[in-house]
Amino acid sequence: MQELEDSNFLLSELSQGRTDSLIHGTSFLITTRGLGDEPKALVHAKDARNATGEWNVRKRRLDNLLSITSRDDDKITGFVLYLDGVTITADRPSGVWEVSRSEHPWHVPAEPLIYKPRSSRRFGRSRITRAVMSHQMSALRALVRLEAHMDIYAIAKLVLLGANESVFKNADGSYKDSWQVVMGRVFGLPDDEDAHESLARADVKQLSAQSPEPHLADLNALAKLMARETDLPDSDFALTDMSNPTSADAYNASRENLIAEAEGASEDWSVPIRRTVTRALAIQNDLEEVPASWRGIQPAWRSPIYLSKSQQADAGAKQLSLVPWLAETPVGLKMLGLSQQDIDLAMAEKRKQAGRALVASIVKPAEVPADGDSE
Repeated sequence: MQELEDSNFLLSELSQGRTDSLIHGTSFLITTRGLGDEPKALVHAKDARNATGEWNVRKRRLDNLLSITSRDDDKITGFVLYLDGVTITADRPSGVWEVSRSEHPWHVPAEPLIYKPRSSRRFGRSRITRAVMSHQMSALRALVRLEAHMDIYAIAKLVLLGANESVFKNADGSYKDSWQVVMGRVFGLPDDEDAHESLARADVKQLSAQSPEPHLADLNALAKLMARETDLPDSDFALTDMSNPTSADAYNASRENLIAEAEGASEDWSVPIRRTVTRALAIQNDLEEVPASWRGIQPAWRSPIYLSKSQQADAGAKQLSLVPWLAETPVGLKMLGLSQQDIDLAMAEKRKQAGRALVASIVKPAEVPADGDSE
């Protein structure tokens, strides 16, 4: 298993497949045999833009899979077609198609990672829903309006009374640019001698700038709509009148829907990941089928609920107090929050100490009787 993980960057590849599944509704994990100096077994993740297949509802597996391997601009120059027991590879390196065919015992060696499947949509749906896209575009428009407001309406309006137009002109008689008028801080305002006596003296009246509050209120409403659609708390899209939860319980409660989504997604992904990993292990070990004893291999998912080291240790200690002997096993140490490396080191040290105790009990010298008879 370690060889498979290292040679394929397996955890990263699975993570990429899960991300593509959330974006497009489905992605595919493809298992093949390596060639030449490649790893013995290869696991690749393909997104739905570069792979597609037909799902057999009765068999609960793919009947076929088409994987695009190369493109030249908009033209496909390479693909692999996976059929039941047959793989057809086609490439066009120089304008002429080159096709090869190989047989294998693995049916269609691919598994779909599906997010939120349903009977009417077997390949699931994307987390980027139509509502999410609508809210995003509305928010972008609101931001554009806010930028325009800050450039124009945030500048206070001035009303000039009883003055001629020379204040807006350059020395050559041409009008000043708008930005020069706006950015001016000191003006000499000449009176308009022809004006009415009551307005003979130049006067400036200022109207306060318009508030950007309506734009911010619109963004705030869109942020809450986005939070509802994506099962996230309002604080994750915080703009105004939102605050972070003050306790761990409040934090978990605010993400209850998202935690349920994560748990449901991991359950849907478990079977295809298990099938992919066991098939890759069989290929790596030159087997023709997956041994029945490997059916117990299961992915170990991290909890979607964040727990600090102290919280995890406290929860583990309370559970171990009910079953004390479990504390001396790898399972018990894992419940306390130790990493796998720490667990391996702890168990190795325990075995070493047990071996020393056994050797000491075997070679312990016999006690000599008081009368000196060593027989």
